[in-house]
Amino acid sequence: MQWKETLPENVKFTQVPAIFRDSWLQLARVFYASQVTGDFEKLHKALFNAIHIDKRRLDTEERLLDFVAEQGIDRDKFLETMNSFTVKTNVKKALVISQTAGVSGVPSIIVDGRYHTDAPKAGSMTEMLNVVEHLIEKIEAEK
Repeated sequence: MQWKETLPENVKFTQVPAIFRDSWLQLARVFYASQVTGDFEKLHKALFNAIHIDKRRLDTEERLLDFVAEQGIDRDKFLETMNSFTVKTNVKKALVISQTAGVSGVPSIIVDGRYHTDAPKAGSMTEMLNVVEHLIEKIEAEK
């Protein structure tokens, strides 16, 4: 993400998977497991394309593990990581954020845990990023 590279050094950007349905819990597990295994860059785009472009139903653990294996990743090791304490903890945190932050669609950006914006609220993806930059400046000025 090129925009992320333009953020000030003191700004920490953290991606969190939205969990709006029970079936998205499995996707969140894959999201966090891929970060732990170092396969995030490989899997994130491939998974997005498989679901949104190829219209594959990757809504169960079994289907997701099949997909992971298709990408050349060891299925058993990945499943072990998906079941790890670290992944389970991160999924629980993402679920809490999804339920309490007022996020109703993706992508959304939460700034400093206080402000939330998304493309429809801002008017476009570009404007959403402009709003985030403004909020970062506002928070910095408050310090």
